[in-house]
Amino acid sequence: MAEKLRIQDEFDKHYIIDPATGCWNWQRAIGGHGYGQLSVDGKQTLAHRYSYERVNGPIVEGLYACHSCDNRRCVNPVHIWPGTCKDNHQDALRKGFGRRGINRGEDAGRARLTEDQVREIRADVAAGGKQIDWARKHNVHKTTVQYICKRKTWKHVA
Repeated sequence: MAEKLRIQDEFDKHYIIDPATGCWNWQRAIGGHGYGQLSVDGKQTLAHRYSYERVNGPIVEGLYACHSCDNRRCVNPVHIWPGTCKDNHQDALRKGFGRRGINRGEDAGRARLTEDQVREIRADVAAGGKQIDWARKHNVHKTTVQYICKRKTWKHVA
């Protein structure tokens, strides 16, 4: 019981409330898909799922913890609802998000570059600049720059 209270106290220290949206933005570890993470009983757990379950009880196995606010860092249990993958996808489509529109470019959880940097890289390389120099400058793999220049990634950036 004491361990559970300690985790809850720690949890409450690691988000910042956005008064404009009501989102509780997670300030600790963020996983590869942009969702907050924390360790509970030695196991990595999604922060928004933990938040929902500590208030509402367990989510049925096989269901997701979906965001009504579409903010992956949000851990406000009021903004989270249990649903299937299909429910979550249909919710995104209703809101006008394409299949992958929520997490592209700068909004992707692990993005290291901005759209302006992508434009700068493409322009410089087209003018004869070296991809490896840009990779070193931005601390990304050379393949990242190659894919940017070939428009395999960051396709939405003109």
